Amino acid sequence: MQQHQNEQVSARLGALFVRQEQARQRHRRQTRALKDKQQNRWIEEIRARQSHFRRGLLDFLDRLSGARAKIQKRNELEAIEAARRDQGERDILIFKQLEESRQMNARRERLEAFELVRESRIERDIAQYRQIKAKRRDVFKRDDRQASMRPQLER
Repeated sequence: MQQHQNEQVSARLGALFVRQEQARQRHRRQTRALKDKQQNRWIEEIRARQSHFRRGLLDFLDRLSGARAKIQKRNELEAIEAARRDQGERDILIFKQLEESRQMNARRERLEAFELVRESRIERDIAQYRQIKAKRRDVFKRDDRQASMRPQLER
């Protein structure tokens, strides 16, 4: 039974480590894809904002009339809004990835805690067995208080 539990815990921890590594790689790909998407969109938006300005003699007239300053101010506001939008998209992705990582870390910690408790009980049982064998103890004593608090292996 001990061997079976060891195999189960090891298998679950191994599978969890594989899933964590897969999640890390997926998170890197998602972050890289978002960064590339935002850079391409930023370049396109810069081109679109630049196209608002007229060229040549009409640009000169826009400067004299103040129309160019209005266009420039509008472009600056659009750039600020675009930066906020992009930061919001990055924040959403980061928080989603952090939550996924936290869940996997919590599961790993529960499995490791289960393993530690199980190992300490095995060591206690071995010590009791040695005492019985050395005739320093008559019978195996089970700690019922700890038995009720036994951690359960997750499925």
